[in-house]
Amino acid sequence: MKKIITLLVCCFCLVGCKEPFEPKSYDFESYLVVEGNLTNELKKQQITLSKTYELTENNSPYVNNATVWVEDDTGASHTYSYTENGIYESDIAFQAEQNKTYQLFISTPNGELYTSEEVTTPPTAEITTLYPEYNNNENEINILLDANITNETAKFFRYEYIETYKIIVPHWYDIDFEIINFETDPYNSDFISYDIVFNQRDPNERVCYSTINSTGIIQTSTKDLETNNIFRFPVRILDENDLSLTRERYSILVKQFVQNESAYNYYNTLNELGNTGDILSPNQPGYIKGNISLENNPEKRVLGFFEVTTLNSERIYFDHTLYSNEKPAYLYACDIWTYDYAAYDFPNERLLLSQRYNLGYKLLHFSGGNIYTIVNPECGDCTSFSSSVEPDFWEE
Repeated sequence: MKKIITLLVCCFCLVGCKEPFEPKSYDFESYLVVEGNLTNELKKQQITLSKTYELTENNSPYVNNATVWVEDDTGASHTYSYTENGIYESDIAFQAEQNKTYQLFISTPNGELYTSEEVTTPPTAEITTLYPEYNNNENEINILLDANITNETAKFFRYEYIETYKIIVPHWYDIDFEIINFETDPYNSDFISYDIVFNQRDPNERVCYSTINSTGIIQTSTKDLETNNIFRFPVRILDENDLSLTRERYSILVKQFVQNESAYNYYNTLNELGNTGDILSPNQPGYIKGNISLENNPEKRVLGFFEVTTLNSERIYFDHTLYSNEKPAYLYACDIWTYDYAAYDFPNERLLLSQRYNLGYKLLHFSGGNIYTIVNPECGDCTSFSSSVEPDFWEE
C-alpha cells in the first residue's frame, strides 16, 4: 500500500511540475513581400513593402526605410517616398504608357537590392456594360459584366470592386436626452437620482454612407474562347445576407485590370492556394515565385509581384426595388426599451435607463412625465458605425 501511495505522489509531482508547452518555429527566414501595381491612371502610384513574420512575433512587418524607384525603357526614373504602413508613393503623378516597359528597384535598409523583371504595359480594354440581375431561385443579385475586347492581345483580366451603400436609421427622433447630476444614495445603492435634459439631435446622424473594398482575387481570361469577348461575368454576388445593403441605395464601382499573362498566372496560382484575404500578405499560403529577385542572390525567396496594368472602371446604382417593393431587413436588430423613471424598486427602471444611456442608446419617444422609450445606437444613430459624409460621386 505504501508503494502505491508513493507512486501516486510521484505521478502528481510529475504532472504538477510540467512546464507550459510553447510552440516554436524552426528554420524561419524573413522574406521581403512586395505588392506593386503600376496602372495607366495619371496618379501617384503606390508600392507596398512588408516582411514575412512568425505567428508569435508582435513587431510590425512593414519595411519603412527602403529606397524605391521605377524606371522605364527610356531611362526615365520615378522615385517613391514612404508614407505609412509600408506604403511608398511616387513623388509625382505618372502613368504607365503604351509600348513602354517598366522595372521596379528596391534598396532595403540592410543594403540589399531587389529588382523586378522588365514589364510591358498591356493593351487597354473597356467595360461595355455593368448591370445587376436578380436571381429569384437563389434569392441573390448577380453583378454581371460584359466587355467587347477590340484588341486581340488583351486576354487576361483581374477585377476589384468598391461597394458603397446608403443607410437611413429606421428609428429616428429629432430630440435626444442627456443624463446629468447623477447621484447614488450612500445608504442604499439601489436608489439613484439624476436629471434629464433634452437636446436637438444632429440631423446628420440619420443618414450615412458606408464603403467596403473587395477582398480576394477575381479573374477571367478569354485565351481559350472562340471570341475575345467577356459575357455575363459575375464580378459580385449579393446573397440573401447581403441584400440589406440595397435597402436604401447601393452603388458598386468595378475596376477592370488588363494583365500580362505572367501576372495572370501568378495571381491565379495564388488564388488556387486559397488566398481569401488581401491579394498579397506577409503570411501568404505557400511560396509562389514572382518576377522580383535579389540582385546578388537570385535564389533567395521574394514574395509578391510587380504588375503593370491598364485600368477601366464602371459604376452603377440600384436599390431594393430591383427585386421587391418591400425593403429588406435593416442591417442591425433594433433593441427598443421603455422605462419609467419613477420606478426604482424592482425592477429598477431608473437604473436600467441610465445604464442603457451609457451604452449610447438614443431617445425614440417621450410624451412627458416619466416614461422614456429608447433604442440602441445602431438603429437610432448611423454615425455610431458609419460616416454621415456623402461621397462626392454619390447620385440619387
